[in-house]
Amino acid sequence: MSATSVSSRHARLDVLLDGLRITRSASDAARRHTERVLVLEWDEVAGATLELTGKGRSIVRVAVVGPHAVDDHRDDPYAVKAGRDQAESAVAVVDRINEEAATRRRWHEQAATTPPVDDGAVEAG
Repeated sequence: MSATSVSSRHARLDVLLDGLRITRSASDAARRHTERVLVLEWDEVAGATLELTGKGRSIVRVAVVGPHAVDDHRDDPYAVKAGRDQAESAVAVVDRINEEAATRRRWHEQAATTPPVDDGAVEAG
């Protein structure tokens, strides 16, 4: 079974049916100038990347739709450092987020290019 979360001492990222939830400690949320619990719907998620710290720890960085540029993961409200033993889980979570974001993008593109279905109904006039 594929991983659906990563966590560390100060934060946790959960992949849910309707989006993502990032839960942080009060001190971590204050330092990043964000809420303790962030809930992102899938339409707000553009994808995710996996970065490594200088010591080789995995960091899951979620890309959101719209302008959002934070250079350092320590200031990014959408980044969660995985626990020491969660390197494989971090890769699986990034893959799962990217797969779901790509699927939603395809659905929206198909809906925009598909002509409306004519059900043969005749308007009364």
